[in-house]
Amino acid sequence: APRLAPRPPPRRAPGAGAMAITLGTAAAGAAFAVSVTCTLLVMGGTFHGGADGGFFLVGVGMTRTYITPDSSTLFIWFLSMLWDLVFVVGLFVPLVGPLADLLAVKTFGLNVQWRAAVAFSLHTCWVLLYTYEYYTVSLIVVVGHVATLVSLHITVNTTTVQNLCGYVVFAAPIAVKASWIFVVCGVNFFMCAVEYGWTTSTIAGPPEFAVVAVVACAAVGCFVGFVSLEPLWPLVQVWVFWGILRAASAGKAMGVDDNNMVHFALMISITWTCVTTVGSFCLVAYAGCAASTAQSGVYMSAANPAAYKMTA
Repeated sequence: APRLAPRPPPRRAPGAGAMAITLGTAAAGAAFAVSVTCTLLVMGGTFHGGADGGFFLVGVGMTRTYITPDSSTLFIWFLSMLWDLVFVVGLFVPLVGPLADLLAVKTFGLNVQWRAAVAFSLHTCWVLLYTYEYYTVSLIVVVGHVATLVSLHITVNTTTVQNLCGYVVFAAPIAVKASWIFVVCGVNFFMCAVEYGWTTSTIAGPPEFAVVAVVACAAVGCFVGFVSLEPLWPLVQVWVFWGILRAASAGKAMGVDDNNMVHFALMISITWTCVTTVGSFCLVAYAGCAASTAQSGVYMSAANPAAYKMTA
C-alpha cells in the first residue's frame, strides 16, 4: 500500500560543529561584568558626578542638549544591560550548526565574541570619561563604540540568524544597544560644546545642529528597519524621541527655551520611525509565515509528487 516516506533528517552545514567556550567568550563575559559594575557605580554616585554623570547624560549644573531625553527615558539603560546579560549567557552556550558559524564570522580579524568584548570595554571607558566631563575624549570613545556595534549588527541581525531564538538571544540585544548608543553619541557630540563654553541657558550646542542630528538618527533608524528588517532599532528611537519631547516640555515649564525647529523635527521623526517599526515588524511576520508555508508545501502538499514515495 502507498505510504508517505519519512522526512529525511536535516543536513548539517559544512564545517558546523559545537562551539566551545573560547578565550573570546571569556573576554566578553569579563568585559560585560566590568561595564555593568562601573555603570552601577556611576548611578550610585561613587564616581565623580554621581546622578549628574554619564548615566543621565547631563553635565555640571544640569547642562543638557536639545536632544537629551528625560530621566524616565533612561530606563532603556536597564533594558539594554538586561538584554546584554542574555547575549553574554548565549555566548557561553555550546552551539551547533549555522548559528555557531555565524558567531565565528570575522570583521577586522575579530569574531563576534571578541567584538562584543571590545564593545563592552569601550562602554566602560565612555561612562567614566563622560562622568568626569572629558567630553571630547569620550566622544572619540563612543564613536568607536558605535562602529563596533554596527559591525556586530551587520553580522548578527534579523536576516542572518533566521530563527526566533537566535534573534532574541543575539540579534535583539545588539539592535537595542546600537540604536541607543547611536543617540548617546549625538548627545556627547553636543556636550563637547560645554568644554568650550558654548552654552545658552544651560543648553549646549546650536538648535540647527540638533535638527540635523534628530533627522539623521531617524533616517538611520528607517534605513536599518527596512534593510535589516529590524523593528527594535526604530522602536528604541521612538522611545528616545518622546523622551526628548518630554524633557523639552519640562525645560519650558522651568523657563528654558524650547526650540520650535527641534520640536518639529522630533514630531516628523517620531512619525516616520513609528511607520518603520510597524512596517518592518509586518515584513518580518510575513517572511516568517511565507517561509513556514513554503517548507510545509515541500513535505505535505499532495500536489507535489516529489513529496511522496510509493512503496509496496
